[in-house]
Amino acid sequence: MKLKLSILFFIFISCTAISQSFTSSYQLQQDLRTAYQKALSKTTAYNTKRAITSNKDFIEYWTIIDASFTEKIIKISYYHDSEFIQENYYYDKEKLVYSTKSIAYIPDNSFAQSNQKCEYFLKQQSLIAVVPLGQEKVIGNRWSANTVQIRFNNRLKQLKKINP
Repeated sequence: MKLKLSILFFIFISCTAISQSFTSSYQLQQDLRTAYQKALSKTTAYNTKRAITSNKDFIEYWTIIDASFTEKIIKISYYHDSEFIQENYYYDKEKLVYSTKSIAYIPDNSFAQSNQKCEYFLKQQSLIAVVPLGQEKVIGNRWSANTVQIRFNNRLKQLKKINP
């Protein structure tokens, strides 16, 4: 009888801990989305810079927003191989906090055929959650959770070349 009660108690404690972990992760996602939207709402002509960079096959359009002394947003858009790609990076004190990447498949002379988007949530430079959104499954290396920090670091290096 004691064994059955201990197993039930263990299961109850485990379920409670999982529920609290899920709730705190969801709340963190909501908080980060809100912080991103709040920083984005601070966009003015005075704190926004625009740049264009050229790769071998395509041109990238950059928007850099200095929301505050520590908060910054980088938005990058480009069209490559029938795909319109947008990357957004929101960082505070040089640490990535929230990122999105979206891809719209748009053949030449046509409207968008499919849309895919993925959100990345980070806390203290470690990934907390990845939320895929869109019509199709978000799979493959281009959406890998491990590559978001690498992409961000590469974008910061590019930004320093644009704006030393």
